[in-house]
Amino acid sequence: MGFLVHLPLGAKHPRTLRTTNTLVSQLWQELVMLRHLKIPASHGAPGEVAPWIDQGRTYFFDASRSNWRSAGLLYYYSFLNLAKAYLIWKNRFTAAALSASPIYHGLNAESQRPAELIDFEFKIYPPNHGGRKNVFSTLYEEMTEKTWPFNTEVSVKLSWIASRCSDIASELDSLYNLEHKIIYIQSLMCPPKEKKEPWGLAPTDRS
Repeated sequence: MGFLVHLPLGAKHPRTLRTTNTLVSQLWQELVMLRHLKIPASHGAPGEVAPWIDQGRTYFFDASRSNWRSAGLLYYYSFLNLAKAYLIWKNRFTAAALSASPIYHGLNAESQRPAELIDFEFKIYPPNHGGRKNVFSTLYEEMTEKTWPFNTEVSVKLSWIASRCSDIASELDSLYNLEHKIIYIQSLMCPPKEKKEPWGLAPTDRS
């Protein structure tokens, strides 16, 4: 039998978590459990977040059982609903606003006939553009804690980002001669034992 492990804010997690569920099923159960927790006032209420989590879950499992031709769009709607739930949780949007007024996903792909699919372009809009609020760039701001860097819409060609997707690297190489690229990142982790700057660095030394 599968089980749920929920860690309230500040709780210390055990060294090892085991479940007989598949990883995907366990993660979705954890998300569904959010509605039963006591949430700090600084976060959106569980009842407000729940409908978008439920919709995201429905789309996800429908996609996992669908043909690949339609699964991509279903996965997209799943992640879009999860993004909305997260932004409600972080008080960037209200559930009432999402239900009553148009809040757009913030992406646009107009009808095109490129010579190659890899040349397809789409646009990304700022968090507030033409009086409209957008999910994609707002999610960027919330997750990176940085302001969206563009004042107007930006055009992105599929080839610019597809080469960094390792799951389809061999297909991109054989079909479009597009070499796989890796995004190099660095992460600095320091256990919060004492109130000191990590590795002895002063705040102004961080980059």
